[in-house]
Amino acid sequence: MNAAEMKLKDIKSALFSGVPPEDFVTACEADARAGVQRLAKRYRREQAERARLDALYVYEYAARDEGAQYVAGVDEAGRGPLAGP
Repeated sequence: MNAAEMKLKDIKSALFSGVPPEDFVTACEADARAGVQRLAKRYRREQAERARLDALYVYEYAARDEGAQYVAGVDEAGRGPLAGP
């Protein structure tokens, strides 16, 4: 994939439908077109958010991998109803 030869809609499709090669994303970041740079920045931001959420769900993913079908969480605001009045 050569980002310099692609139209904006094709670049958008390549970035957001699957996992593009790292060199393609880097080429988009270095592209002279502002629209391509914005797409690359958006792609990086979405990837960072996905990684952040994956880190938050590490325990749930581990439980699922061990065979759990349902996972519930409780924090200090929710423990009262389970423990009583």
